[in-house]
Amino acid sequence: METTRHHDLGILSDSDCWKLFTSRAFRGKNEKEWPPELTEVALLLSYYNLPIHLKQCLSFCSLFPKDYKLKKDELVKLWMAHGIIKSNRREIEEIGETYFDDLLTRSLLQDAQKDYFGGIFRCKMHDLVHDLARFVTTGDYCMMEIENLSLPSVDSRHLSLLVNRSVSSIPSPLCSAEHLRTLLLFGSSTIKEVPHSLFDHLKFLRALDLSGTKIENLSSSLGKLKHLRYLDLSGLDITELPESMTDLCNLQTLKLNRCRSLSLLPSGMSKMVKLRHLEIEDTDDLTFLPSGLGRLSSLRTLSKFTVGDEKNRGCKIGELKNLNLLRGGLRIQNLEKVIINPDETREAELDKKCHLQVLILDCNDKTEEEWGMLGEGEMEKMERVFEGFRPPHSNLIGLLIENYEGSKFPSWLEDAKFSSLVAVSLENCKKCRLLSGLGKLPSLEVLKLSGAEEIKVVGGEFYGNGNEGGGKGRAFPKLKKLYFLSMPNWEEWKLTEEDGEVMPSLDELYIYDCNKLKALPNCLPSTLRRVEIENCSEVIWAPDNPLPLLEDVYLRGDVRGILSNPLPCLPALKKLRIWRTSIESLPSDGWGLLESLNTLEIYGCDGLASLPDGLGQLPALQTVLVYDCSELRSLFDGLERLKSLHRLDISDCPKLRPLPNLQHLTALKR
Repeated sequence: METTRHHDLGILSDSDCWKLFTSRAFRGKNEKEWPPELTEVALLLSYYNLPIHLKQCLSFCSLFPKDYKLKKDELVKLWMAHGIIKSNRREIEEIGETYFDDLLTRSLLQDAQKDYFGGIFRCKMHDLVHDLARFVTTGDYCMMEIENLSLPSVDSRHLSLLVNRSVSSIPSPLCSAEHLRTLLLFGSSTIKEVPHSLFDHLKFLRALDLSGTKIENLSSSLGKLKHLRYLDLSGLDITELPESMTDLCNLQTLKLNRCRSLSLLPSGMSKMVKLRHLEIEDTDDLTFLPSGLGRLSSLRTLSKFTVGDEKNRGCKIGELKNLNLLRGGLRIQNLEKVIINPDETREAELDKKCHLQVLILDCNDKTEEEWGMLGEGEMEKMERVFEGFRPPHSNLIGLLIENYEGSKFPSWLEDAKFSSLVAVSLENCKKCRLLSGLGKLPSLEVLKLSGAEEIKVVGGEFYGNGNEGGGKGRAFPKLKKLYFLSMPNWEEWKLTEEDGEVMPSLDELYIYDCNKLKALPNCLPSTLRRVEIENCSEVIWAPDNPLPLLEDVYLRGDVRGILSNPLPCLPALKKLRIWRTSIESLPSDGWGLLESLNTLEIYGCDGLASLPDGLGQLPALQTVLVYDCSELRSLFDGLERLKSLHRLDISDCPKLRPLPNLQHLTALKR
């Protein structure tokens, strides 16, 4: 055997190659001209070749409106509710995710969107595939539009209703559909009422979605839905749930996200032992959870765990001990309540929750006066509280610590065993005086430090050299994004060659509201591509060596230290934005070093009277945007020599004198 002879089309553009291919493959026709019966046959063949479980999954997707953004997590839990997912030794949720991925791989789902950590979390169904799914499921699955309180007879087992804005109640004729297994509502923001007897009749419901409605009260008859496995009440204006809900002995998923008035969960929730997912995000009025929650050892999802108060209301931190199947994200809040017995956090045994991916540890924020009154003893107790947690090493990819009241971070935060940790955010930790050796984290890609008001110096201890007294090493080996935000007392950033290889992969640097910082290090990583600096009035930037990859610089607010000195040599810089600074003039020197600059954007610089003539030395400049500069009277000499300029936008500059003749700028388009 031998390979078919091939021809090198390297001299053709990608577009021309595609035109050549399609003209041969499709005989000059595009996909819109293909016979519709050919498309239908192809789709039907795709469907009939699916294994039975994927046919069921696709059929269920027909209940959602066209162009609906299908959430992976939501679909899997609905498939679980109907027993579509066949369990083996693996977690049933994991098997459901593979079903979703299979549909995506077969192009029956498309337009996949990824979350912050790169995982696919939602997608869409093509209109033709949606039509196919509705065609092959006629009878069992039905999507119906309702414009009033009347409703035709429902013979389907699975029903979704597209609700007109004029409808204020679920149609009462629905009570006769006693065989119904699924009821989903879409566009239901005007619905305020549920027929009183609805739950009495729909006894075989397995999935009920009332999310987004204006319902304020739920009937106690809800507890009669013994077969219910999925219940979504997200966004309701309810203040509490009926105690009868604890009779839902088969419930697997309870979604209460964005129920912002909800202040109380049923006290007997510990009876709901089959509950696997309790979603309670954005429920700020829910200040404590019912005691006994720790008995729900089947829980895989618990959005937040609120530590009970000193009046013995709610859960103690130790109730987390038996919830070792938790996965995804977990927020533990009100940690200041543990300060009475700081060693109690060890009872939570976080290290055994090896499936957790994101962990948020949060103390309630305080007023400025309360922060000022914190004593050394209280701070030491809080340090013991956090030291006792010991999060799991294996799968944790994100960690957020908020409103921490200690003066130093827990020692486990610099543990190199966190091999999967890619994002760390330390926010509003106002009393912390020392940054731990975060540089030891081998996989860290994003680091955000915000509100660390006591930090004055960032140096060796930050990179992981502090405990050894300095010395060369490798710190932050994979860090790509670094944020320093709202650190008003930070004065010095120490970074020299003596610190070894530090941040060798850094791509983006953001520094906001650090008004005492004197200078950026002279040896910033050569990998930098983007720098943003805002309200750092004293910062000077004079790198020893050019940053060969830096393409984008954004200066905003009070950045007089940078703009009062010659611009640094940035040979690869393509885009420079200067926004809302009160400086009266830009640097006159250094523009000739920006040989690759093609976009200059100046916005809201009220004190600026003119632009430097050095801009006329930029051969690559293509776009100049000047907006809202009330004192600007003239641009710069040499504008007419910028042969590459193709866009010049000037707006809201009332004092600007007439521009010179621009007829020589042959590339100018607007």
